[in-house]
Amino acid sequence: MNISSINKGDESNVREFIKKASVTYSNTSKNWNNKNTEMLFKIDKSSLNFKVTHNGEIVSILSYFKLNILGDNFLNFMSTDKEILASSLSLLRENIGIRKDKIFLLISEENQKLTKFFQNYYYFDQEIKIQNKKYLVYAMFLRDYTYAVYSENLTQKDIRKVFSKRGNWKPFDKSNKGNPDYLYLDGKYAYSSEIYDKYKEVLLKNQIAESKYITKKNKLYESIKDMNSVKNYILENYSLDLNNLNINFIKKLFNKGNVWIFKPAGGWSGVGIETFESYQKLKIYIDSLKNRNFYKKMKDRNSWVLQEYISNPMLIMGRKFHMRSYYLVHHEKSYVYNHSQIYTAKSPYKNSDFQNKDIHDTHMKNSIKDLYFPESLKISKKDKSIIQGKIIDLLQKLNLIRKYKCFQESKDCYEILGVDLMVTKDMELKILEINDKLGFKIFKDTNFNQELFENEVEKVVDKIFPPKNKTVSSSSKFFIPITSYDRN
Repeated sequence: MNISSINKGDESNVREFIKKASVTYSNTSKNWNNKNTEMLFKIDKSSLNFKVTHNGEIVSILSYFKLNILGDNFLNFMSTDKEILASSLSLLRENIGIRKDKIFLLISEENQKLTKFFQNYYYFDQEIKIQNKKYLVYAMFLRDYTYAVYSENLTQKDIRKVFSKRGNWKPFDKSNKGNPDYLYLDGKYAYSSEIYDKYKEVLLKNQIAESKYITKKNKLYESIKDMNSVKNYILENYSLDLNNLNINFIKKLFNKGNVWIFKPAGGWSGVGIETFESYQKLKIYIDSLKNRNFYKKMKDRNSWVLQEYISNPMLIMGRKFHMRSYYLVHHEKSYVYNHSQIYTAKSPYKNSDFQNKDIHDTHMKNSIKDLYFPESLKISKKDKSIIQGKIIDLLQKLNLIRKYKCFQESKDCYEILGVDLMVTKDMELKILEINDKLGFKIFKDTNFNQELFENEVEKVVDKIFPPKNKTVSSSSKFFIPITSYDRN
């Protein structure tokens, strides 16, 4: 196949080509009128027209022109089939000196066959209207995609392994003034205002702007407490303002003989969390807060949560534990990772001595390492399936209240949230909290980090930036689409 500019001498051959019934246009209209044909022979600085030939016969026509409505150049095309179109676009990319990093392709929304084809090969930019007709704008990159990864937990080797196999990615030169196409942040970097200020126009970022309504401990329960469908998954939970405590109400809660967990609404890494079986002990702790260093650093010092303590937890190796499920959200789509990390208490469980954090506190710092759901739980395969089904069912319900908004500096976004869950001896599933801006330090000595990153790239990034080399992860760990999950 060869590509060259169209000239006046090509007129008869072009007219014969566009009459073929097999020709597919970027516009679905079957009537290619004389006006459109004349434009192909018009010598105009604002447009470039190319023919692609095979064995001397025209098989594609590509028209590169400026569309004033968007102020950029676009490509219209006609071709005998999708394979020839793909080859023609490759020839254009390799042989035509267009000084841009991408060419925009304009197709009618009605053209479902081409839309499906473009989704698999090109970056979707936007939807526009021209004369009350909807068009889809795709971008053919004339360079490799670029990524900038700021991670505490992924090695450079991990990162290169994921992107190099895709065949059309390269690391963004962080010394440049521009922006990467894809920006990934985890751990401390997810809180870096310097990075957020540096990159003002990225196409995709792994952070969403609105999640506090479920990731702040008091807001989560306010959002779901009136949903009848999730009542079986939630614990008794109360928001407390330390400046305006209802002492009589709190005393009544303890008079029932219940044990309560007290934790800051905006807390992190288990800091400030304590367990109390009496109001007197709770009051002593509250009175001591003003002298505690973590309390002085808190932005919202007076918002706390009093949460029901689970007195009959399922145990692993004799210890209390909670599970962290990885909940990936991207617009209306959501997924859950089929492996959850298990965090245990340091010491064997007993239903007493509630101020002993070694018994009652389940966080990564003192946890037994390398425990995962489902394989580490010594329960039947059926019971594991029931628990997994309940996790999916809960997240399906959370999808109903989930808000979604990207930061102003990113065109598209997604995020993995950490959903902390406990299971009782009676196989009841309870949600504790949801966390954003996750770190994965506990996984440094395993390949969990790399596999999780590989899976999120496959599930989200590959759909937005189609890879040159189609890849499928061979790992036993993967994201399950929540909306299509069938518990039966």
